[in-house]
Amino acid sequence: MKNIIKKIALFWATIAPGIFLVGYNIGTGSITTMASAGASYGMTLTWALALSCLFTYILIIAFSRYTIVTGKTSLFGFKNNFGRGVTIFILLSLLISEIVSCMGVMGVVAQVIQEWSRPITSDGEGFNMIVVAGVISVLLYYIFWQGKQAFFEKILSLFVFVMGICFLATMFIVMPEPASILKGLVPTLPNHPNAFLI
Repeated sequence: MKNIIKKIALFWATIAPGIFLVGYNIGTGSITTMASAGASYGMTLTWALALSCLFTYILIIAFSRYTIVTGKTSLFGFKNNFGRGVTIFILLSLLISEIVSCMGVMGVVAQVIQEWSRPITSDGEGFNMIVVAGVISVLLYYIFWQGKQAFFEKILSLFVFVMGICFLATMFIVMPEPASILKGLVPTLPNHPNAFLI
């Protein structure tokens, strides 16, 4: 039994960084946005998802090839080829998008914990979302301050793995009609005020 557990742990240690990178590249904020868009608008925004996948693929391949060929990061390449101003703009854009993404993910996690805690609270309202977000933030800062990034990476890899299994299972359980998928590839926007933002 110990041998089987050791093999499973070794296998997980081997694939966990890749799963973590999959979750990082796709982004939990993107997944939650896509899920809510699908729930609200059906398959009408499939064309936007297809474009997003195409652009993400092109960028990942381009940045990877640049790093492999030159041995330098893409930000270093921007600095050398386009100057400091473009590099600062890209860094600020990345920083703002990461902050917004983290806030969105923290909001989703806080809502989930609030829903799960409703049965155990006396008023049935669940834990306060601001308190939950604060506790999670302090815990994350503690983990990183103590240099426990490897532990955090393993936990996140496990969450991304479970999330991927859930999405695959949902895809087979709620399989849309092929005609609606094809119709969703035609660029249109749903008649809703928030559709353009999504």
